[in-house]
Amino acid sequence: MKFNIKNIKLISLTLFLLITNSIVICETFSHIDSLEQNLKNTTGLEKAELLNDLSEAYLEISANKSLEYGLNAIHIAIKNNFTNEEAVAMKNIAFSYKNKKELKNSLDCFQKALKLFHVIDDNIQMAICLNNIGSIYKHLGQYERAKEYYMLSLRVEERNIINKIKDIYLFQSEAYAMIGDNEKALEFFKLYTSLKDSLKLQDDFEKINSIRKEFEDEKENLLFQLEEKITVKLSGLLC
Repeated sequence: MKFNIKNIKLISLTLFLLITNSIVICETFSHIDSLEQNLKNTTGLEKAELLNDLSEAYLEISANKSLEYGLNAIHIAIKNNFTNEEAVAMKNIAFSYKNKKELKNSLDCFQKALKLFHVIDDNIQMAICLNNIGSIYKHLGQYERAKEYYMLSLRVEERNIINKIKDIYLFQSEAYAMIGDNEKALEFFKLYTSLKDSLKLQDDFEKINSIRKEFEDEKENLLFQLEEKITVKLSGLLC
């Protein structure tokens, strides 16, 4: 085999990727070992947080271990009304089921996680849930539903950007007011209130849309359950 510059570059790149991957794997397992050691001496909220960290750390390594830690985390979170940790645990459980190819369970958990993140007003995590719900509907062949959730995910991302711009306008208004430039302060305050009002209208629209979607999703879940019952009964008759 002749070694030219192209071959040498390819071999070097391959070796670099292998070494980098090995380092990442070692660091991941070291991180997991550390979390599992700390878990032995914790209770309450800290334990729920560590269980969620372990569930997330295992996502790409073992779906079953990730699911196990996620279920333990959500048990503690529900028992103690830790809504933030309940939401994170539900999302991790949804990802675990998705990695196990149990799409209906994953879909159900992502929808529950979406509601929890809505309660705690975490738009970033809401967008993640919406995107994954769209992905699952795509895998199930329900392309219209998939498109609908992808678009909702984009709208939430856009909302995050608008929120940041709104906060910048308010900061600029306050800054100009502090230096006595009332004209500029008023200009930016008007921009701030305009965006604030538009977000309020969007909120009202999304509440109505959310109620409609909740009804549709509940109806779909009932249809899934009915189909499974019919399949079981038919199987019994055929036997």
